[in-house]
Amino acid sequence: MIEISLRVYAELNDYLPEELRKKEFKLSLQENSTVNDILLKLGIPKQEVHLVLINSENSLLDRILKHGDRVSIYPIFETIDISPIKIVNITGLIDTHVHLDEIDNLQETFNDARYAGVESIVAVGVNRQSNQKILELAYKCNEIKVYPALGIHPTEINNDEIDVSIKFIKENIDSVIAIGEIGLDFWYNVNKELQYKVFRIQLELAEKYNKPVIIHSRGAWEECFEIVKEYKVDKAIFHWYSGPQNVLEKIVQSGYFISATPALEYSSHHINAVKNVPIEKIVVETDSPVRYKTVDGKTYVAKPKDVIKPVIYISRIKNLPVNEVIKIIKENTIKFFNF
Repeated sequence: MIEISLRVYAELNDYLPEELRKKEFKLSLQENSTVNDILLKLGIPKQEVHLVLINSENSLLDRILKHGDRVSIYPIFETIDISPIKIVNITGLIDTHVHLDEIDNLQETFNDARYAGVESIVAVGVNRQSNQKILELAYKCNEIKVYPALGIHPTEINNDEIDVSIKFIKENIDSVIAIGEIGLDFWYNVNKELQYKVFRIQLELAEKYNKPVIIHSRGAWEECFEIVKEYKVDKAIFHWYSGPQNVLEKIVQSGYFISATPALEYSSHHINAVKNVPIEKIVVETDSPVRYKTVDGKTYVAKPKDVIKPVIYISRIKNLPVNEVIKIIKENTIKFFNF
């Protein structure tokens, strides 16, 4: 057996006997017990807990406790900005940009995403093989709702496969939530004319079938915006926007969206974009399994569960509580994709 010190806060005290309320008390547990076991023993519903501190450090519910630990359990926050810390029992998150076909161990990925509060994922395609796999995954995935978006990425263009790739998108157009990931990328030595050609073909599809588009615009932000404006495409997300302010202003004025990523931790250009766009025109994504940096110089491979990170940074940038950011972003996403 182990013994811990425990304090329960605010309305969660209602689940305790009168003599244990509003004070720290000792609790005996089996070895290898977790915070979940505390909640079960005390009859506190897990869904009513938003924050756990163990020895003054933020923790999740599955952490194994040690003898002598001091545990504090807090209820759902309604108005407090809890952005600097991890919160548990989050719901309502939607990752709007995932390369699901590039992720190993999908079962673990889906389980982690659900535990982190992710309700659904928009899986984007980049080429013929990717598009086919995305559709297959969307059809057979039961763990989490997957919405497929098909497209040809500007750096994935294979001249010999353009026709067959476009044909595949057309044949499955009724099954997709959007056309994407499409656009232009001028950061590398590329065939710009071929990129323009394929981008326009896909915008024509979006216009014809009234589909939203997910735009890759790295190094070609203004060119992408000007071409999208040529077509009757009402809904566009400029994915991971980090471009110039003057183009961003045009994007906002045209009613288009940008997506925020975990790069908000370190990218000044991305931070500036989020600062200057109304929150009503922002969705969140991870671009999994892309690799991100951290402020201490480390890196990590993103998964859909990490979509809480841009939410946290948006809450800081916009000075809004996390729960309010989640609500607004979810409403934005549903409105954009028409879920």
